[in-house]
Amino acid sequence: MLSNNTKKTETQSPSTQHSSSLLKRWKWAYRKIRSLGCRSASSAWHATRFALFGSSGRFFSSRGWTKLKVSSD
Repeated sequence: MLSNNTKKTETQSPSTQHSSSLLKRWKWAYRKIRSLGCRSASSAWHATRFALFGSSGRFFSSRGWTKLKVSSD
């Protein structure tokens, strides 16, 4: 039983949770875009767009013009 003086502590603040999910999305997108044969600078730019907006924008890869988007299922 919790007393009134006991404070509940969270393991992570909401902003920390948001940052970690953005970082996970960025890392996933960066690795995916690099695996498609894009340069590191271009991959970093498009991974940033993907993490923030849910779409990488169009970029040229070894498979031609490609776009990563968050699935809507």
